[in-house]
Amino acid sequence: MKKICEKTAEMLPTLEDIAKKPESVCPVQWAAQIAHTAHEATCGHGTFCRDGMYQLFLIPEDISNGRGTVEDLDTLKECCELIIMANDCDLSVTAATLVKALLETYADEWRSHITRKCCAALACAACYSLYIDPALCDACGKCKEAAPANVIAGSAGMIHVVKKDDNSIKTQKFLSVCPKGAIKKCGPIKPPCPVDPVPVGSFGQNAGGGRRRRRG
Repeated sequence: MKKICEKTAEMLPTLEDIAKKPESVCPVQWAAQIAHTAHEATCGHGTFCRDGMYQLFLIPEDISNGRGTVEDLDTLKECCELIIMANDCDLSVTAATLVKALLETYADEWRSHITRKCCAALACAACYSLYIDPALCDACGKCKEAAPANVIAGSAGMIHVVKKDDNSIKTQKFLSVCPKGAIKKCGPIKPPCPVDPVPVGSFGQNAGGGRRRRRG
């Protein structure tokens, strides 16, 4: 088909970049970012370019936020193929090609987001958890001060504990609030941590330190 505009894709990554994706980069988030960048730059004259780019953004965005379904993967692939076939402009074709490459190259990671709510890169807030490393926590209380009420439990001299999975604290700003670096990310399986606050230095010691519970 004849291109309807001369929009180029200079601002987008390449297929080589996709193939060399760092482990710290989530393919689902990257796909959403590529589609969003393309949608913002489109002239809007072509339906497949305008509306297609928006769908290419919405589907990965939903998956990243824990709202995706397995059927979305087929829908996304079909959408990419339709945009490529429409050939409205280099921008839309390149964006669809890149999203399709991310979808096919890292298929296991996409499916893991949907079926296990797990992000290997620990980048999607709905697909990872936060915990406070009991070996590093010194009960300074900064995490509790920075978090919404009832999300962090702990008091003076007590190891603090994340009591509620709250996406509002899954930000770099919150991760950085602990001077000891005790706030950490994890996947579906959390490392050994106290369920409730226990005295600093007691968790994991003999004498059942990990089972002593006091609320802060």
